[in-house]
Amino acid sequence: MNLFRKAWHLCRILVDYRAGRTVVRTPPIRMWVETTARCNLRCVMCPNKEMPAAEKGHMSLDLFRKIVDEAAGFVHDLYLHHRGEPLLNPNLFDMIQYAERAGIPTRFHCNGTRLTPEACDRLLDAAPSLVSFSIDGFDKAPYEAVRVGATFEKTLDNVFHLLARRRERGARKPYVVIEKIIFRNRPETPDARARVAALTRRFLDAGADEVVEKAEYEWAEESLPES
Repeated sequence: MNLFRKAWHLCRILVDYRAGRTVVRTPPIRMWVETTARCNLRCVMCPNKEMPAAEKGHMSLDLFRKIVDEAAGFVHDLYLHHRGEPLLNPNLFDMIQYAERAGIPTRFHCNGTRLTPEACDRLLDAAPSLVSFSIDGFDKAPYEAVRVGATFEKTLDNVFHLLARRRERGARKPYVVIEKIIFRNRPETPDARARVAALTRRFLDAGADEVVEKAEYEWAEESLPES
């Protein structure tokens, strides 16, 4: 989508919003596509682990291409995740390339556990616009208590390897964000905050574009059990 058309869409949305219209006059400008409903972790706050196995699967590349072809005229960006782990879909990098070549910037969020050296290079080749990683806890014990099935050191190694490879290539994409959840029932001590600050500095020094802390998302009424 060219800049003029994008600006026109955004202006019409703003006008409709200011006018209080319940039906806008433009198609959606942002789209979420769940490329896979499967995940290799059992994070304590995520409902994915409660989903029946029969409801989990990968989106096919053909279906994804059909979606992109239909959305290319109006969608400004495309998110490739929801409850699953995108890196489990063997067609993810082909999906990214297809959407980016169609002029739709892609973004996805992942846990980083499947980011092998080969996957890092394929990710950089595909060049999504943004990738964000869940690194909750910023220390081994709290991280592994939340991200059940993951190993703290291995996940860090994966992310740092991606940052190093991006720097070696001189690549500008993807924009890399590190995310940390602030859990309602897990208050952090001053010592824990110091470790958070130290690891935040390590990520930024290694080339991460942004490190953010965000409130725990309330998927349902159930809350994270107190530790």
